[in-house]
Amino acid sequence: ERVREPLTVTLGIEHAIMLIGLDQFFNRFGSLPSLESRVAPAHMPAIRTAYARARFSAWLVKEWLALNEEHRVEEYFVAALLYQVPLCCRALDTALDPQATPDEVAKKRFGVPYDMVLSELLTLCRMPPQALEMLSQQSHETIDRRKLVLRCAIQITSRFDEGWWSKPVVHMLDNAADLLQQPRETLWQVL
Repeated sequence: ERVREPLTVTLGIEHAIMLIGLDQFFNRFGSLPSLESRVAPAHMPAIRTAYARARFSAWLVKEWLALNEEHRVEEYFVAALLYQVPLCCRALDTALDPQATPDEVAKKRFGVPYDMVLSELLTLCRMPPQALEMLSQQSHETIDRRKLVLRCAIQITSRFDEGWWSKPVVHMLDNAADLLQQPRETLWQVL
């Protein structure tokens, strides 16, 4: 009977590249066409905005959790990046308003909240159940503090175009400050 080798768990992109090697990584992914060469120019603003929001929320959750000496937060970083994937998929074939929040787009295009679209897509893509669980909305009693911080980071970046001074952004920042037990000014400095 053949003995199976244990699966190696990757902790992030850097770790994955280290495991497979730079040459193999670039051989596999270096020849892929750019997104701009395959998508209509009118669709790119929404994709760029969603991508920027994803990167911003991923960085934000990582930095905010680091304020509380939590540094091994790769899964929250990746979850923040995954959150915008359904919006990007929809923008591939439809011109969307880049300033619209994901929830506004989902309600207008599908008639349901964005979280339902996200859940369906992650399930269809056979993403690990942990990814879906991290991004799902449940009652606050069952959600850990880090997941709520992740949700605050995503919500803030989805509405940041309204201005950092807008009531919704300030309210979400206050929520994050309460969750992290940090002064709001500290979170402003991170922003």
